[in-house]
Formats: sequence, structure tokens, C-alpha cells
Amino acid sequence: MKDELLLKSHLKTLRLPAFAKEYPGLARQCGEENKSYPDFLLGLCEIEVQQREVRSIAKRMKEAGFPAQKDLSDFDFQSAPKLNKRKILNLAQGEYLDQRENIVLIGPPGVGKTHLAIALGREACRRAKRVKFFTAADHGLCGGPGRAACPAPGKAHRPMRPGDRR
Repeated sequence: MKDELLLKSHLKTLRLPAFAKEYPGLARQCGEENKSYPDFLLGLCEIEVQQREVRSIAKRMKEAGFPAQKDLSDFDFQSAPKLNKRKILNLAQGEYLDQRENIVLIGPPGVGKTHLAIALGREACRRAKRVKFFTAADHGLCGGPGRAACPAPGKAHRPMRPGDRR
């Protein structure tokens, strides 16, 4: 009992929550299957790495500030026949991120710009990239001389200022 408490304490100190949660069951399973200690340790490491990746993606998605959960698999390309599907699917591969390029989606209301922006951003999060979702109105790109007016229902928008977190 003392060893178990000490082990849990060390695993907490080392920040290995999956080890702490999964080791009893995996130890039992490895014992029943006569697996070696390295196999047991490898199994724990695989679980820890997998759970960290899941938590990391969830954290990036939350930090991105997406207003909804949208994915490319949900997008109806049939409703936007002028949209180059191949180009969008290529963008989803993330090469533009490696080249430090941005994407700006422009078009009339209701064509799926927000859906595509969210979907591409979520895919970037899955590829371990940090993302910040915003609309033109959020970023202060609407209104003013030479700019189109953007509706801001129920919310005033201000331009980003130095020091604002993106």
C-alpha cells in the first residue's frame, strides 16, 4: 500500500497522469500475457503519448476560439460549384503553414467562408499548429474609408492593438 501511494505521488510529480491511471490494468494484462517489463513500460508510454496528443489538440482548439465545430467532411461542395475543391483540400494539408502564409476567404454571405475557415483551422490544430480564429469585423478590417461595412450584431469591434493576444 505504501509503495502504491509513493508510486502515485512520483507519477503526479513527474506529470504522468496516464501512467497513474493505466498502470494497474496494464500490469495485470501484461502479467496474464507473460509480457516483459519493457513491453509493460512501452505500453504505458504509448498511452501517455496518445493522451498528451489528445489534450494538446483540445487545448489548441480551445485557444483558437472557433465559434463552432466544423470540418471539411461536413462541407457541402455541391452547394458552392465555383469553389475549387482540390485547392481547399490541398490547403488542408497545411503547406501554407510551413511557408508562413495566411489564408483570406472573401465572398458574399452564405457561401461557407466561415465553415471553411474553421475547418482549415481545426485541421491545422490537429497538425500541432497554433491558430487564432477571427472575422474581418473582429480584426477591425471593416468600416472606414475604402472598406466595406461589416455588421456587428450586439457587439462593438475594435482594431487589434499592439500587445493584444492573437
